[in-house]
Amino acid sequence: MIASTMIYGFSFAISLGLCYVYEKKVKTSDLKNKLLWTFLILGPTIALASFRYGIGIDYFEYERNFYQDKLAGGFSYFIKEPLNFLLMQMIYWICPHSVAMFFVYSLLTMVVFFKAIEYYKDRISITLALFIFYMTYYLVSYNIIRQMLAVIIIFYGMRYIFEKKFWKYFLCVILAGMIHKTAYLMIIVYFFCDENLGFLQKIKLFTKPKMSENIQSIIIYIIIGGLPFLLVPIVPKIISVLGIYRTYLDRKTSMSFKFLLYVLPILTLVLANRKRILKENKQNDFFIRMLILQIPFQLMGGMIKYMDRFSLYTAIVQTILIPILYKNLEMNKRHNGIKFLIIGWYIFYFVVMFVSLNSNGVMPYQTIFGKRGRI
Repeated sequence: MIASTMIYGFSFAISLGLCYVYEKKVKTSDLKNKLLWTFLILGPTIALASFRYGIGIDYFEYERNFYQDKLAGGFSYFIKEPLNFLLMQMIYWICPHSVAMFFVYSLLTMVVFFKAIEYYKDRISITLALFIFYMTYYLVSYNIIRQMLAVIIIFYGMRYIFEKKFWKYFLCVILAGMIHKTAYLMIIVYFFCDENLGFLQKIKLFTKPKMSENIQSIIIYIIIGGLPFLLVPIVPKIISVLGIYRTYLDRKTSMSFKFLLYVLPILTLVLANRKRILKENKQNDFFIRMLILQIPFQLMGGMIKYMDRFSLYTAIVQTILIPILYKNLEMNKRHNGIKFLIIGWYIFYFVVMFVSLNSNGVMPYQTIFGKRGRI
């Protein structure tokens, strides 16, 4: 287990070190130079994901789906998640080895994520954003491969929410949904940005002059936090009609609040520094709302087994929100303690979730070159 942790850590360290050099020293005006550095930075972790063997709970399920005759499943197999179907089929035709599949999915996930955080490069440290991703989401992508790619596509598309380009965001939702159907629900978050919440201004409650912006924000947080619960009676009916993920309806679930142990520390830090975050850019309130949304989605997982998966789409905004806060804290030396706590927390999270609890079945690591022995 120690050796496996060192392998992951060494891979992360190389990637983050190269990212730091790229961020501080390299001129990004040259497209070829930019692409070269992108693949140098992401290369170690893409290689680690590509050449693994049996790592990730659903590893063998993906391998089985890759090698089976997908065309034998007919149109019904294609229509469920057509882009995923076409992607797998194309990979199989070009290189009929599961390593190629894991390579392509990891490549797409990592590159799209990197391009997503680069959009905010003038406001955040890309290195820190990548570090948070490695500590939280990277090893999750070893298990739920399709959904993680869908999550990253939605995350990339969030730029269009701020730019008020609905159709471009809509296209991202469609593309992500054709890889993993859960992504279709994310169309609603387009309206969670202030610029797209115009309908709230028609409510008399928000037109009262005595109501402060803070009170308005709290009310909006509560409204948005409660919206997902409206889906509880609807989702089972949709699943029954469409025939997708039907097995989840039969699985017993129980309400648990254990997730708050890893959700509340970051959420509390963000809410405590809300004014500082909004001072950097008022649009950051959208990210705060998204971060809050993971709580109702997690709670809904206690009612319907599948629903906690939606929290992945919202929690990923911490890779932007925390670097924004961190950069703001850098302006004041008195906050050095908080900065170290942020780094320490994510390392602690990684150790507990992936090393100790072996979340997503990523420990111990082994490669296709040493199937008999685990590291």
